Amino acid sequence: MGRSDPRARRRPDRPGSSPRRAAIRPGERADLTRVPYLATLIRGIEIADGFPVLDEFFGTSIPNLYVTGFSATRDFGPFFGFVKGSPAAANLIARDVLSRS
Repeated sequence: MGRSDPRARRRPDRPGSSPRRAAIRPGERADLTRVPYLATLIRGIEIADGFPVLDEFFGTSIPNLYVTGFSATRDFGPFFGFVKGSPAAANLIARDVLSRS
């Protein structure tokens, strides 16, 4: 839907504006080297295409270290990059932690 499309929703605070659009930025990568508390562990985390390689429970190559959110999208898909995916990720991680105890 473009500006000329009558179905396009207008923002009431900006007369004549076009609808909001989602930004798609292909090629974005997670950069775990920028996470200060992982500095001592980063060399032990297996990385592929800039993302940590995760198992089926969000686990990294370091035992008991789990990664969720945007950093998990390479292995789990875009849904898990959003807050809405957090409960499902937490459920999988909890299952893995409980199975080890």
